[in-house]
Amino acid sequence: SYFGNGYNEVQLVYQFALPLLVLHTFYTGDASRLLEWASRIENVSDKTAFFNVLATHDGLGVVPVKATLTDKEITDIADNIKERGGFISYKTTKDGSKKPYEMNITYYSAIADSKNSEELNIKKFIASQAIILSLLGIPGIYIHSLFGTENYPEGVEKTGQKRTINRKKFQYDKLKEDLVNLDSREYKIFTEFTKLIYI
Repeated sequence: SYFGNGYNEVQLVYQFALPLLVLHTFYTGDASRLLEWASRIENVSDKTAFFNVLATHDGLGVVPVKATLTDKEITDIADNIKERGGFISYKTTKDGSKKPYEMNITYYSAIADSKNSEELNIKKFIASQAIILSLLGIPGIYIHSLFGTENYPEGVEKTGQKRTINRKKFQYDKLKEDLVNLDSREYKIFTEFTKLIYI
């Protein structure tokens, strides 16, 4: 319904359910929910498209995924996010209980597991990003995903805003240095990511 006829409404519609569906897949090792959701995607018209994102400057919204994941599955994702240093915003329901509303974390930190080697974490992260490059629609790549930025808790302390965890400002000279350092995480992720884009 957001698309209208391709002229009177919007041309691009965000797939905001994707971030948590992909995390659910990686946390459980079960892709059935993601596949079930993806099987319903159809090309609407040659004037419109879906915009596939895993991360933005805002948090990971819970509402778009409620039609696909159960409350328990959403809570499990929230627990994983907290274990990885992220933050959860809750809303109070009519019965007084609290349910996750938004999750704040960089996508690399959400995918990475401290029990794994950095090499494995990078491979898992690149695999997650390959999903938005392969789905019907246009991929939207957040700049912090392009370099595999980790959480920025210092920013949250400075601003008091949970969303700042995913809004670290780059130092230009430091980023240039990282992108020519073959051993840096930034170089490895940027190199693999650009390979995928070219494919």
